[in-house]
Formats: sequence, structure tokens, C-alpha cells
Amino acid sequence: MTSLLFLPFLIVVVSSASMEWCEYWTLLDQKESHPECALFTNSKETILRRIGRYPDEIPSAAVPSSPITPYEPILSASPPKCENEKEIMDCIECESHCTNTNPPCTRDLSCSRGCVCAGGFVRSMGGECIPIQNCPILPTEKEAKVYIDNVKRYMPVIVNDIWKFIFGVEQPKNSIVNTPKILSAIFADHF
Repeated sequence: MTSLLFLPFLIVVVSSASMEWCEYWTLLDQKESHPECALFTNSKETILRRIGRYPDEIPSAAVPSSPITPYEPILSASPPKCENEKEIMDCIECESHCTNTNPPCTRDLSCSRGCVCAGGFVRSMGGECIPIQNCPILPTEKEAKVYIDNVKRYMPVIVNDIWKFIFGVEQPKNSIVNTPKILSAIFADHF
């Protein structure tokens, strides 16, 4: 009985894997030599278009005869137009932004083609392209530690002052409000 319940899952997984292999064989122009791909109807052009290549813009000699990997450059005679301060890039995941002006761009990335901020501009937190000098200045690790240390030092004083304001008395030592636990919950990584 359990094997019958497992059968639909197995069929879906196998057919999904078969479809990927059929795409692979189609791109290599070897689909006919693989009978398991007989029902696979996508053409080479359809697959290329789905993964961001434009076969009608590529000279036939430029169409790769090996499997296409995500990090290969996209061959196109007329790339799509981008807005001002943007340019076309084969791997938008490698785009610079305010928090990382030099992102690592490796072959392990699954790349997508699109418009990115042009040279001298970076993506802001709001998604716009801004000059790199307009990015907010982020605190260094040392500055952040000083800030956290000050908050940890003054938080018990602040909690006690609020307690005094609300109840008119100092926070009792055996109160329900446990300041160290509050601090450790708020600043778990730094406490």
C-alpha cells in the first residue's frame, strides 16, 4: 500500500528529471537519439528564449553546441534598452549596491540578464540607481560594538526610570521584569 502512495511522487520526479535531460539533448541536437524524449515538444529556440537567449538575433554559428550553463554570456546583436543610469548586464546578481559595492561574482551564481546601475552608480536600499558617494555611511564593526555596549549599559537605567515613572517607585529587585533577560532577548548576538 505504501508503495502505491509513493508511485505518483516517483513518476513526477522522474518525469521532471526526464524533461531536463530532454532539454539538454534538444540543445545538443541529439533529441532523436533518445526515445524517452519523443513526447518532448519544446524546440531549441523555445528553450533558448526561456533561458534568456534570443535565437532570432543570434547568427546560427554563434549558437552554442554544448549545454548552456547559467554563467555563459548571452549572445545578442540588439540587447534590450535600459533606462538612464542603467546598462544591460548578463548577470544582474553581480550588481553593486550600497551595502556591497563589490559583490563576489562567481560561476556558481544562477545568473539572469537585465538592467543594472551603470558605472559609478549603485543600487540604493530603495531600489534606485544613485551615485556611490550618495550611499549612507554604515558604522564600522567597532562603532557598532560601542553602540551595543552603551545600550547594554544604560538599558537597566532606562527600564528602572520607566518603572519609576509608571509606578512611582523604583523597580524592585525581585520584579517580574527581568532586565538581563530582556537585554539578552533583544541583543542575542551581542549580549
